[in-house]
Amino acid sequence: MNETLVTALGELEGRLEQKLAEVKELKTAINALCRQVGQQARYQEADEVRGPVPIGPAEFFGLSPLKAAKRYLELIDEVRTPEQIVAALEGGGFDFDAHGWNTKKRLRALAVTLGKNPKTFTKIPGGYYGLASKFPGAKKGGMKESSGTNGNGVEPRKNGSEEVETTE
Repeated sequence: MNETLVTALGELEGRLEQKLAEVKELKTAINALCRQVGQQARYQEADEVRGPVPIGPAEFFGLSPLKAAKRYLELIDEVRTPEQIVAALEGGGFDFDAHGWNTKKRLRALAVTLGKNPKTFTKIPGGYYGLASKFPGAKKGGMKESSGTNGNGVEPRKNGSEEVETTE
């Protein structure tokens, strides 16, 4: 009996942590929208940086750009700008040069890669990107949910279920 209660308690605490993380993500998104329209952020605590997530010097070494960015966003469980993602990947041993992304190209190339993979990443107003799985209600790839067109009667390009990587 006691073991059953301990198990139930653990499950409830896990659900609570998940809900609190969802609330923080919503507050972060609201803050990003506020900044986009020129308003003061409404939830200061959502913008507070939590303790650093330990990222090893070879955390992203040998990964593709897409997998490295996804892994980083999974580790931190927050949204980030492409500039922040590039800096984190560099610190985690990602080899941009091996992918043909010199210092001048890497920021743009990463932003293009993130943008071309709406099933994995979601662009959030204010220049942020997050994992699409964290924002299930967000529109994917610019497609309007109700009509299936991009607003001008044209069906958006579909990539199927595969993820697209670029080497720009």
